[in-house]
Amino acid sequence: MQYVFRSGETIEILSYNHIFGVKILRSNLCNVTKSQSFISIFDTAWNWKVNRTDCFSVARTRGFHCHCVSKGHNNTNIEYLRMGTDGNRLPEKGFFTLRNYVQTCNPVVDKSPNDKKEYRVVTLENKIRVLLISDLHSYSQATTSSDVDSDEKQKEEEPCEVSSAEDDVDSGEDYDMASESGEDEELLDSEESDFDEGSNDEKSGSEEETEEEGSESDEAEGSLHKPKKPIAKKMSAAALAVGVGSFADPPDIPGLAHFLEHMVFMGSEKYPDESSFDALIKSRGGSDNASTDCETTVFQFEILHDSFEEALDHFAQFFIKPLMKRNATDREVQAVNSEFQGNKNSDESRSEQLLGTWTKAGHPLGKFMWGNEESLKIMPAAQGIDVYSRLREFHSRWYSAQYMTLCLQSQESLDTLESWVTKIFSAIPNNGLPPPFYSNLQDRIDSEKIRKIYKIVPVKQVHQLEIVWSLPCQLQNYRVKPLHYLSWIIGHEGKGSILSYLKQKLWGLSLYCGNDESGFEHNTTGAFFTIQVTLTEEGHRNAQEIIVLIFEYLEMLRRESLKLWIYREIESIEDMKFRFREQVDPIDYVERLAENMQIYPPEHFITGDSLYFEYNEQIIRDCMDSLRADKMNVLLFSKLYQDSCQQKEKWFGTPYSVNDLSESLIESWMHPEPRPELHLPAPNRFIATDIHIKEPDMELCCFPQVIKESSLMKLWYKKDTKFNVPKGYAFFRLASPLMNESPVSMVCLDLLLKILDYNLNEAAYDALTADLSYAIRGHQSGITIKVHGYNDKLPLLFETIVDQIAVFDCSIQLFEILKMQVQRLYNNFVIKPEKLCRELRLQLIEHLRWTPLNKLAVIKGITRETLLNFVLKFKCMLYIEGLVQGNFTCKEACAFGQLLQEKLGCNPLLPEMYPELRIMQLPEGQHTCTVQSFGEHNDNNTAVICYYQDKPGDNKTICMMDVFNEYLEEPCFNQLRTKEQLGYEIYNQTTNTSGIVGFVVFVGTQANKYSAAHVTERIDAFLSKYVSQLKQFPLKDFDKLKRSLIMQKRIDDNHMGEEVDRNWYEIANRTYLFDRLQKEVKCIEELSLQELLSYVHGVISDKKKLTVQVIGRGPWEVGVVIPGQLNGVINNDGSRKLSSVPPVTDLSSDIVDDLQKDKRTLKYVVPNMAAVQDSAFITDVTRFKNGLYIFPITKLLH
Repeated sequence: MQYVFRSGETIEILSYNHIFGVKILRSNLCNVTKSQSFISIFDTAWNWKVNRTDCFSVARTRGFHCHCVSKGHNNTNIEYLRMGTDGNRLPEKGFFTLRNYVQTCNPVVDKSPNDKKEYRVVTLENKIRVLLISDLHSYSQATTSSDVDSDEKQKEEEPCEVSSAEDDVDSGEDYDMASESGEDEELLDSEESDFDEGSNDEKSGSEEETEEEGSESDEAEGSLHKPKKPIAKKMSAAALAVGVGSFADPPDIPGLAHFLEHMVFMGSEKYPDESSFDALIKSRGGSDNASTDCETTVFQFEILHDSFEEALDHFAQFFIKPLMKRNATDREVQAVNSEFQGNKNSDESRSEQLLGTWTKAGHPLGKFMWGNEESLKIMPAAQGIDVYSRLREFHSRWYSAQYMTLCLQSQESLDTLESWVTKIFSAIPNNGLPPPFYSNLQDRIDSEKIRKIYKIVPVKQVHQLEIVWSLPCQLQNYRVKPLHYLSWIIGHEGKGSILSYLKQKLWGLSLYCGNDESGFEHNTTGAFFTIQVTLTEEGHRNAQEIIVLIFEYLEMLRRESLKLWIYREIESIEDMKFRFREQVDPIDYVERLAENMQIYPPEHFITGDSLYFEYNEQIIRDCMDSLRADKMNVLLFSKLYQDSCQQKEKWFGTPYSVNDLSESLIESWMHPEPRPELHLPAPNRFIATDIHIKEPDMELCCFPQVIKESSLMKLWYKKDTKFNVPKGYAFFRLASPLMNESPVSMVCLDLLLKILDYNLNEAAYDALTADLSYAIRGHQSGITIKVHGYNDKLPLLFETIVDQIAVFDCSIQLFEILKMQVQRLYNNFVIKPEKLCRELRLQLIEHLRWTPLNKLAVIKGITRETLLNFVLKFKCMLYIEGLVQGNFTCKEACAFGQLLQEKLGCNPLLPEMYPELRIMQLPEGQHTCTVQSFGEHNDNNTAVICYYQDKPGDNKTICMMDVFNEYLEEPCFNQLRTKEQLGYEIYNQTTNTSGIVGFVVFVGTQANKYSAAHVTERIDAFLSKYVSQLKQFPLKDFDKLKRSLIMQKRIDDNHMGEEVDRNWYEIANRTYLFDRLQKEVKCIEELSLQELLSYVHGVISDKKKLTVQVIGRGPWEVGVVIPGQLNGVINNDGSRKLSSVPPVTDLSSDIVDDLQKDKRTLKYVVPNMAAVQDSAFITDVTRFKNGLYIFPITKLLH
């Protein structure tokens, strides 16, 4: 912070940081003499209790600067500031009083040398701490390697590696079975991600995409595609973090903090319309969100730059004078309840709630933080509690300015941003009350609840072992990062590691170690540290031996002295990652920094959560010594415990049992003799050393160029001259018609990918730790290999992957273990209603699509020989198409293709055999397919999709649908979610299914609230209303709508990966329209309202409508169920035989749940007996598709 010295003034200083609980309460005198080289600042009345947020990094008075040299610590009463001059002489003598009054507030915020943004920290008069980010730099103006920062050139010999998950190279062509949230996704995703069939058609508003179809990556446009302008447009974003969360919930109203988070956005005195903020955000291409953690609550939004100031004013009013109307409380209680119901079957959430029961009585970690209808409405009503009044009290007490941190980023100068913030946010009230304080609750675990073994029945089919410790809070040790270090070394997966040994024994599939940095796992009361192993069947039988192995490894670490070289290796990797960190979406960036501002001092707002600053052996050893056998609990998860787990957790209903671990067993784990197979990892050979920017060796072009073409391969190449980082991407698609021949082929593909991942784990793990990334994805037309990272070591990683494919093999034991794992993944997939709903819709409209249900029907008959024959056949005949882009020369790019061709030794695929996806033409009218969810008996989650199919599209039709989707986005959310409270997850989106344009509305609801039929009726009514209103839509609003969409398509790229994704989308689709966004902008500019009206009426007026409903258990679902297999039985060879019509049973009958999980079949539901023969109700997927026409192969080329 910048402080001002003013002679003769004595002003109280008040500063606080919620992590350390530190205050400064008196003024400090500065005694300056001419001969001094520093200023000694001392407290005349108190010993200082100083933390890093109270340190003075810059101060100005009478023309000289004072820079912080050393930082005070607790009980230290002197702070030293080095004196520097800027041409003015220091006063010979004098006394000055230091004020905690901010005039320009400009401490130095450490940032990457490649970060062109400017930062400024200010503190408003009401004590809100603000980080301003001016982002005037644009990648639109291409540069050459000669323009690279000289600092990079001077450090060419330093090691480096790629950026983190923010630079995901996955272009989205392959639907990820594991992706559900807005969390960051790594390239090597969770174990479910490999089973990716490909053909998703969600273009926007979803994470599900395919390369054969529309991709949300289209929404970003590279600078070379756009009309010239001074600065390319970027999104502006703001995030406000309040230093209070669910820990502050009153014991008689669990979930109140989360409920308040929902209520805050329900209008303000200045802007009373509940939907005005959301309407503004959505109409200007933005989004908003909020989240409640244990000790923080964060609100964030993004919007197009030209509306940022207006949006900031709306946003600030939620914290100045929010309405929080009483008549809105019940609606938002239902929204909170829907959110809880949607997460009730999350094993992670269930496990967290169970861990909370270990705490001492009254500890905040044991609270039910989600909130639901019972905790926010039913229980309080029974006790005579007025929840609304308590909500107001909670808001008044905790939503106070001094607990808030604000971060905003925009294409404005720092001075402009500061003037906006001062004007808009200074009115947030400060109640002057002390903040929440939990640091005194470090002794949080009940001693009677450790040294236990918990057996838990999970929702998913999985065998899992966890060992969990509770450690003291380590937030104050962020400079050392002891938990990160231990996580890295214990969780290592190379030779000598725990996982390497488990894989040799075929006991373990994956291992996670450490702390996920969430508020639950790491807060001011302590930190959980977990070692988690996903087990095989054999591993589950040997769980006790695996626990011994883990403690042997920990003992080995204790006997080995801590290795400084390992710490330095991690440190260098993180340093290089930070140095070449690429930009992320502004909304994600400001959210992260607003949270960091609650923890770290200003200079470390950006770096505090990532960089390693100092090696402190004692701090690391203290944490390692805490990982003792007598201080932990063991958790075992398996469906095998269903009969023995008689206890149930109160809120989630998780079945579990708990027993003591014997003293003799614990003693045997205390100091076991490590087996010789366990040892420390070797130095990492994948850390990059050559980071210079290469000069091009061919003429540069704005778009990818073909540098190699034959009957076997087409290779595209683009030299990066825009981002100038020593990174690159290499994507290759191996196309084969073999994949989609039958469900047997698709299962073999999934097995191939799973075994490749298993075999690559040890070989490529060092590459991942060095921050290179890879992904191998399967889809209906083949396999896609993607590698991303520093170009220096990327060829080595690529060769490692190709070698595994070229010499693919597996033992019979490994095959059987991973086959069982794949079978579990299929089961885990279909129990999620929203995923089953999507799969069923795509199966109904695609000519051939083998769903996880189809795969479950054939997997048992697949042998190792079946798989090896499949792999040989696959490698025999291929068509390869690739893209190499980044800091590579043309010669180096060609080497990727040459290596792939030589290693695989395949023959070219005939052009006529190239696999293309074909789409069924839906019949006119409305058709409904309703099936029952495969969820648990108490799972009431229902998913509804209303899909409207158009005809084969072109750029103009997709643009018209985009405009219509933009028109509906805010009203859809406001009407169906906010007003009608149909469910928590609601969205509309344009679809592009292999060139066939369409439109989707999705609603996730609960069967104990509404029936699927009611939800469908409300969707129909909503669309009817807003299609009708479109006829009276003012032309000026229509033009504004078009301009908003155009600006979104002109948003500048944040990093190279966004440009690569767009290029890969065109290559993978074989459309090669690299300037697509520019053409789309032209289409939108020329679009008239009358054209849009005519188009929308033709698509939405029920001409070709398909409704898919996956219904949960609940009283609102009535009708009859058909529990047989009208869609036929799939034989092991993939052929299908039709079965006879089975008897019809009432939906409420127990027979609904009697099917064995290994033989899952769709259970169709119809309203009544007569509907069984009604063609509008689909009760047989195959029979429905048999009479349909197939669209021709369609490419969006024009």
